[in-house]
Amino acid sequence: MAASRIARRYAAALYRVATRENVVALVGADLRLVQDTALGSADLLAVLKAPLVPFERKRATLHGLFDARLTQNLSRQFLDLLVVKEREELLGEIGSAFQEIADADAGIIAVEVRSARSLTDD
Repeated sequence: MAASRIARRYAAALYRVATRENVVALVGADLRLVQDTALGSADLLAVLKAPLVPFERKRATLHGLFDARLTQNLSRQFLDLLVVKEREELLGEIGSAFQEIADADAGIIAVEVRSARSLTDD
C-alpha cells in the first residue's frame, strides 16, 4: 500500500523520534495495536473520520481505549498530535509507512514468491 505524502511525513518524523529514544520496535507495536483495533471497529473508525465530532471527544475516546495498552508515551503523544492536527484518518497509512521505513532502515526487503509448484516448509 502506497502511503500518501502526508502520511509518510508523519511516519518519518515519528520514526526519527523513536530512533533517537531507541523505541522503534515498541512504537511500531503500539501503532499496529491501534491500527488493528481501528480497522476491527466500524464504530471507532466512524468516530475518527467524522468531521463533526470534536477533537476533545476523539482524543478522550483514544485515551480511553489505549492509555493502558500502549507501551510508549511517545505513541500516546503521537495519537494526540494526529487528533489535534485533524490527521487521525491517516492512522492506517501512517502505521504502514512507519513499518516500511523501519524495515528499510533494518535492511528488510519484502518479496513475493511465485512458484509453478507447491512449496513445502522444508
